[in-house]
Amino acid sequence: MQKYLRGLRMRFLLTWSSLLLLGFLLLAGATACGSTGSPLRVSILPVTSGSLQAGNAFTFKATIHNTSTSQVDGVGLSVALPADSRYRSTVASSDALVSRVSPIDPQINSSNPVWGTWSLGPAGSSSDTLTVEFTIAVAGSPGSYPVTAYATGGTATVTSTRTVQVVGQPNYQVGLAATPGTASAGSTVAYAVTIINTGHGDAQQVEILLNLPPGVQYVKTLHIAESAGVHRTTSYDPPPGSEEVFFGNWSMPGVSNVTGSSTLTIEFEASILPDAKPGKSYVTGQLTDGADAIIPIVNAAELTVTPASSPSASPAAGNGSGSTPGPSESPLPSGAATEGGTGPVPSPS
Repeated sequence: MQKYLRGLRMRFLLTWSSLLLLGFLLLAGATACGSTGSPLRVSILPVTSGSLQAGNAFTFKATIHNTSTSQVDGVGLSVALPADSRYRSTVASSDALVSRVSPIDPQINSSNPVWGTWSLGPAGSSSDTLTVEFTIAVAGSPGSYPVTAYATGGTATVTSTRTVQVVGQPNYQVGLAATPGTASAGSTVAYAVTIINTGHGDAQQVEILLNLPPGVQYVKTLHIAESAGVHRTTSYDPPPGSEEVFFGNWSMPGVSNVTGSSTLTIEFEASILPDAKPGKSYVTGQLTDGADAIIPIVNAAELTVTPASSPSASPAAGNGSGSTPGPSESPLPSGAATEGGTGPVPSPS
């Protein structure tokens, strides 16, 4: 009998110990959940569709929602932007429904914009959700970058991260030169236009349109030089006699796809009409691409046109000695062109 009672007592103690242990674990779990949990939920979404192209502005929307049955005060919002991207402005927020306690907007050009604080009403009320739309200027190299929103309320902080794809865009440098820089009416001149893509994005359908100076006309294309990766997709060359010169079109990779910048050089010959007006003149125009970029060309390739050379005068009748004057006796006018380093020899009379 005593043996039976001792066994019953042992089973009771084991059962009671098990219940105490289970209760302790449940209490510990509830305490841990309450200390690290938050009634807030946050999300970050891009409003602007498409890839984030470096050099452009894009809009994001951050949303904070209160899931508890109590009001949450001191709700703050901050966002960590992609590398080299910067905050520009706040487009809209739900301040009309949510009470804003500290109306502070982020500093322009900040990489980690921080807003003021709000009070969110209990779940199910019209003031339980905060939305903030803001624009950023995207920069940097192409790649995948995280955008993280931080929502604080009380002692807890919740986060939401979205990975965005940043793509590069072309960046053009355009140079134009005339050789020689001074030429007479009735002669020819060579123009060289150089296009360099220094951006991280590929350029498609690159075209160049040039307006030659009055009295100057296109003759022919002399040479086209393309660096590695540059290729012509469709050939458009101007007809001879054009004063409006158009060349198209090329594909030019960005620096992230080739070693260094991609370069295109076009050299062409132009004629200066005999009746061209003397003086300085310039080339204007523009570069365009398939992404609707327009790069103006203003007052490029300075060219000084001089009057056409007059016909040679008749040789002198003599100097009374029976001989004609030599070159030393009849010097060339200042600035006259020579060929081979010698002056013209007069014809015998």
